Amino acid sequence: MIRTALKLKGTFKIELIRDGKIIHESKGHNGVTEGGLDAILDIMFHNDTQLASWYCGLVDNAGTPALAAGDTMASHAGWTEVPGASVDEAVRETWTEDAASGQSISNTTVIEYNFAGTQAVYGIFITSGSAFAGVAGTLWATGAFAAVVNAVLGDILRVTYTVSIS
Repeated sequence: MIRTALKLKGTFKIELIRDGKIIHESKGHNGVTEGGLDAILDIMFHNDTQLASWYCGLVDNAGTPALAAGDTMASHAGWTEVPGASVDEAVRETWTEDAASGQSISNTTVIEYNFAGTQAVYGIFITSGSAFAGVAGTLWATGAFAAVVNAVLGDILRVTYTVSIS
């Protein structure tokens, strides 16, 4: 049967590691931004240049975060990124995806953020820009965790991200 509809679904799995033990884990879904959907159409059908690298960023729990379909890297008034000073990494961590299989693509190399202090994390975002607090790049998706993750110095947040067609 030929598909007549294309439904993309992004899912993430997170694990918070403290002293070598998983103290929190959850799974969730993300919302694909309008810019992310436009990028698919432009790259596949309008001959735009492929976005070769993708990065996972963390959404800060400061204020009252609000994720919106119209968010872009240059304009996302409802949320802020976890500051680079809160983690040991110098840039956003790379989402290194494997080849698609069964209409799904994911990373077997888990993304890891090492916390340099106390930080409340609301969710994740996927972008083509690598710089902390950077406004360049395409914001593909944002997703809120089922519950705020409260990390402390030495904790590691592991992220696996999957995009599938259903």
